[in-house]
Amino acid sequence: MSEIVFRSRFDNGRRKAFERSPKVSLTSPDFYFSHCFGVCRKKTSMGPPGIIWVASRVTQPDKLSEERFCEWYEGQHIDEVTALSGVPAAARYEAVPMSELAGPPTAETIKAAEQRPDYLMGGKWLTIYEMKDVDFRHTAEFKSLDGQSKPKGNLLDEIFTKAHFETRFGALLSNDDKGIKKGPGKLIISATMTPGSRASAEDIEQFYEREHVAEIAKCPGYVRTRRFRWVDTTVLKEFERLPADPIEPGNSVVALHEFEGPYFPMEGLLKADETPWTARVLESLKKNGIEAGFYRLKRVYGEWLPGSSKL
Repeated sequence: MSEIVFRSRFDNGRRKAFERSPKVSLTSPDFYFSHCFGVCRKKTSMGPPGIIWVASRVTQPDKLSEERFCEWYEGQHIDEVTALSGVPAAARYEAVPMSELAGPPTAETIKAAEQRPDYLMGGKWLTIYEMKDVDFRHTAEFKSLDGQSKPKGNLLDEIFTKAHFETRFGALLSNDDKGIKKGPGKLIISATMTPGSRASAEDIEQFYEREHVAEIAKCPGYVRTRRFRWVDTTVLKEFERLPADPIEPGNSVVALHEFEGPYFPMEGLLKADETPWTARVLESLKKNGIEAGFYRLKRVYGEWLPGSSKL
């Protein structure tokens, strides 16, 4: 179960067909290629630039240490992905504790962090792969990756059955790349919203374009904001597929806000969230329709260019 494994692309028809189909072995080709990936499409045109977004964590630390997990993922797996022709770069991040967002932890921030917000993401690590074309995920080259079919060697037992991966593919919507540096910022916020209606989705689009990105850009250390629409998503916990609810491919949108500095500019971020338009947007979301995570950069891979729109 790698962080990019098993793209789950079921439309309603495929899902019903899967539910009606006879049981198949987890190691059979029918399971991996028919049920996990759907029918291969012949690519006729370029899709939009995009990302593979992968949140992960170890679920059985008594059997798989975080050190071993990172050794495999950061020392082997990411290199294999960025060696592909359609994935030129990646950035690896680690979650920042809530008590350390704005500065060194204090007794006050540690106590406050005990009240974990419902919207906070659960993955300890986040990896973002840059894609020249988000439809590259349909190609035979991409599907040849270890983990896009049955994992080789002992990876299934050693890694995949003892970890949790959430994999999403995002198509680029906008790129505000006017910050203080090129390349990944040292800090990133991943914020996904799932609109509750078509009107809500349109309002969120205007909210980002006309207000929110400009407010975020006022924060010290601002690097960029990129927005993507999720087009595919899958959750794999210990090699078992789970629903991705409340994330909805085609509806849910993520904003990636990047900053340079040792800590997040929380004063400016909180100020940006205090506007009447922000309140209206939050009220319009689906139940549990917001998700956010705060991460610090660990390592950069490949030829990273400033913004997917320039890949």
